Amino acid sequence: MENQMTPAAKERRSSPRVKDHSPLFARGLDAFGLPFSEMTEINDISQSGISFFIQSPVWAHSLLNINIGYVDPEETHSLSKRKAKVRVLRVNEVDMGQHFVAARFEDDG
Repeated sequence: MENQMTPAAKERRSSPRVKDHSPLFARGLDAFGLPFSEMTEINDISQSGISFFIQSPVWAHSLLNINIGYVDPEETHSLSKRKAKVRVLRVNEVDMGQHFVAARFEDDG
């Protein structure tokens, strides 16, 4: 019997992801309802979503505010920032104190 992928097993992403290690500042409420903020870096990013690692535990479906920093290597002291709100889609604990977060960008509307 030939091994075929079912339509459900095919790629579901609406846009390709790009590996990126730009600085990321995340803030919101953790799994205990307490405010947190921390610096980390992007794992990968696409037009519709982003993934990163944080130490603070968060729940799926929670909203986080992020600032994405980008350092332009051509310009000294050039740091542009993009602010966004993201909805956490899934969280996996990868190590003690380290959580992988996959999130979707929320519309500004």
